[in-house]
Amino acid sequence: MIMDFLIEKFLEESYPEIQKERCIHINKSLNSCSKCLNVCSEKAVKLTQDNVSFDEKLCNKCGVCKAACPTQAILLKGLGEENILRTIREKENIVFYCSKSNIPGTLKISCLNAMHPELLAALFILCKDKVFNFIISDCKNCKVNCNKELLILSSLNKAAGFVKLMGLKPKYKMIANENELKELPETIVSRRELFSFIGKESSNVAIQAVDIIVSDKHDFLSIRKVLLKALENEKDTIAQAACDDAVLFGSFDVDGSCVGCGKCQASCPEGAWKIIEEENKLKIYHNAGKCYSCGICEAICPAKSISAGKVPMNDISIYSLKKEMNLSACISCNKEFVPRNEDEKQCSVCKKKAALREKIAAMQ
Repeated sequence: MIMDFLIEKFLEESYPEIQKERCIHINKSLNSCSKCLNVCSEKAVKLTQDNVSFDEKLCNKCGVCKAACPTQAILLKGLGEENILRTIREKENIVFYCSKSNIPGTLKISCLNAMHPELLAALFILCKDKVFNFIISDCKNCKVNCNKELLILSSLNKAAGFVKLMGLKPKYKMIANENELKELPETIVSRRELFSFIGKESSNVAIQAVDIIVSDKHDFLSIRKVLLKALENEKDTIAQAACDDAVLFGSFDVDGSCVGCGKCQASCPEGAWKIIEEENKLKIYHNAGKCYSCGICEAICPAKSISAGKVPMNDISIYSLKKEMNLSACISCNKEFVPRNEDEKQCSVCKKKAALREKIAAMQ
């Protein structure tokens, strides 16, 4: 009881934070977004024209907004994710339950709906031979369960769809009542047996709390990095996957109207774009593993050359070549630029200067 009280106190000040550079709403990219607002049962999310904020007096720290955010722009500690990643391989039975559940499981999360599809995909990969059980007996009447829809089901479908592309066969089950737990080995069939794990579980929770307390303010768990690490250990499996669209990851293509201005690279908060000059060519690369599909690059592109594309499974973690263009030396400044056609001899900057000179001369 004392341990639980201390842990709750330690976690009291952990509220959602927004990474403004990644937020679709704040950056006003092509697609507007209000998903965090829509899933919040407490009405704690406040959207203004250029900001997203969270009312700490209303927020219950369930973490559903974090899971719903399409670009993982919301940061929140204390959901239980770190402890799950630390201990899941030790569990004979993988049974997820929320903090308000009347039925105990083996892995606790603030809310089942707070489990991000990429986290679930990583867990499926890490524990590919085990069955995942989710206790949903109290979800139906829970006020966190916005609109009475189980967001965890959508997340599970996305995660399962992704790992199936790798040839894996994820196994999971929704548990609606305590009697269904009896089908599992006796490790968790009674509360008395559950108490035998308290010593070990308390240590894990204590470690988790210390991590949260002493860590840097911005040292949050990156779900994307967890998934990429899990995929790194499955290179052979990925290499054999006949799939040209890794659905959890975003990618963009570049068409022939591109002039190589570099605004995509300059605007991307995660460094997903890379532009290199070599052998009189300008090469544009994109890394799906770093891309959160925020759409900033697509919105800012002056030539509208960027559009959503597909990413092959085995190209997730690398910079893939998207466009290669010939470079030419400007006849005025001698700097290299991308000509739109064979007759173009001046770069855009020199063209503007020449036009300005003509305009000034005409005024005299």
